[in-house]
Amino acid sequence: MDDDIVLETEAVFRTITFYEYATGPKAVAGGMLDYEKLHVLYEDGARHNRGKDTPHFNPIKVFVHRHLTYLQHANVLDSMLPPLEIDYGGFWFFAYPAEFPRQVGLLLPFFLLVDDIEFCLRVKKHFGDCIISLPPVAVWHVPFYTKISDAPRVLWIRNNLAVNMVYELHPWRRVILKLTQEFLMEIFKFRYAGARLVLLGFEQFMEGPEHLLQTDTVSLFSEVNQITAPLHNNEQYIDTFDSGHGERFYLPPRQGALRLLLHFLT
Repeated sequence: MDDDIVLETEAVFRTITFYEYATGPKAVAGGMLDYEKLHVLYEDGARHNRGKDTPHFNPIKVFVHRHLTYLQHANVLDSMLPPLEIDYGGFWFFAYPAEFPRQVGLLLPFFLLVDDIEFCLRVKKHFGDCIISLPPVAVWHVPFYTKISDAPRVLWIRNNLAVNMVYELHPWRRVILKLTQEFLMEIFKFRYAGARLVLLGFEQFMEGPEHLLQTDTVSLFSEVNQITAPLHNNEQYIDTFDSGHGERFYLPPRQGALRLLLHFLT
């Protein structure tokens, strides 16, 4: 479990009861309730290398099941009954038999993000489709949208690329193509800080496993924030123009054919 959750002991009792009747090795992925909106289910298991906005493979996306499900209506609860295909469960609440680490090893100690994804992929590779969600089991967790920082995205990209490489989930050409698309999307939307984060994540990945073991996460967070902080303030680029060009900068851009095409694509 995470250390920033609110847990009802009933969730633990229900998990124990499930294991009393379970046959075969099973892992329980507890749901994540939004700590800021107590009646909202934020996540209930997820698929790896997918995204709601990307119907095909994407190495840095995840498809979250039952995202933002409002639980205050009884008819919504019926939709929680069908089983889900799950690649991993978040470690805010994740239960598994002791034989799992004995067979597949312990968690990787240097992953701040994606550690749960990597461990679950390892478990599925050895035990098959053994990860399930139990609708009555969930905890309240501080939502991710309250944790505003650039550094986690660098770690997210770096670690997902490492997982894709280790497990050979997809050909490297497809991985590079999707990463390039992610970079260009940020550029076309004028989110230069986001584009820099994509590059930083790829650069960290290319340093190799030795660099991964030696990286101090706290220092990395500070370094990333120093690099991207100026890019969040696009006003600094206006000061580089002289007074005559500065006035032109505020005029609406001409809608040429190329600009219209890029606007349509993005």
